[in-house]
Amino acid sequence: MLERGLAAVAGRTIVVTGASSGIGRAVALALAPAAGRIVCLARRTDLLSEVAAEITARGGTPEVVTLDLRDTAAATATGYDLADAEVLIANAGHSIRRGVLEYADRFDTLSRSTGVNFLGSVALALPILAGMASRGNGHVIGVTSVNATLPAPGWSAYCSSKAAFDSWLRAIGPELAPANVAVTAVRFPLVDTPMVRPTYGARPRGAMSVDAASAWILRALATRPAVVEPWWVRPAEALTALAPGTSARLIGRGSMRRH
Repeated sequence: MLERGLAAVAGRTIVVTGASSGIGRAVALALAPAAGRIVCLARRTDLLSEVAAEITARGGTPEVVTLDLRDTAAATATGYDLADAEVLIANAGHSIRRGVLEYADRFDTLSRSTGVNFLGSVALALPILAGMASRGNGHVIGVTSVNATLPAPGWSAYCSSKAAFDSWLRAIGPELAPANVAVTAVRFPLVDTPMVRPTYGARPRGAMSVDAASAWILRALATRPAVVEPWWVRPAEALTALAPGTSARLIGRGSMRRH
């Protein structure tokens, strides 16, 4: 299946956001031997340059774009510059664990989360989607979270921004299908990335590795599903619907655990 994922992008222009570390970096490196051009997009130019050097060493053709997705005007302009892209992997994310009363006087907790996880990602994607539709081919993979449908106490800013992106992806999928543009929402559980370590420590218990997460995305490139998620999400969603209070307490215990 992984070989099929590489075959699906052979010679194509691929945009990977959040490519400087974590899942984005792992995906960009995995795709290096197959893709025609890999556009690596993130805020940190120094780390992007390191990723680009590794892609080159693996036989790929990288391009580095420095962008803060919270600047939606810049994200839109970049989207127009990249409108020839045939695959977009919208992986960039921002995670904040903060109780609602802790950010009652810090609205930037919400604006920062939403800027990266939803609004900026959509601003970048819109011109690229238009280009895909006009050519009659393309694939957008958006990285959301299991917490898009399973809200976790203490993570309301993160959960709500990922839920917005997840809902947007699922809503536009049927609209774009007639133009042969696939849309996939990948709902990851906890993944061992630099972003989560300040909360969960250097060895997050039960976390998925970035290589395993990258493999999910490669399989999605091959099969073009609407949603990718762990098997246990559907039963958990049913529990949430039947007993929302109990479900919230259980999810809260797991999500607030550090190690």
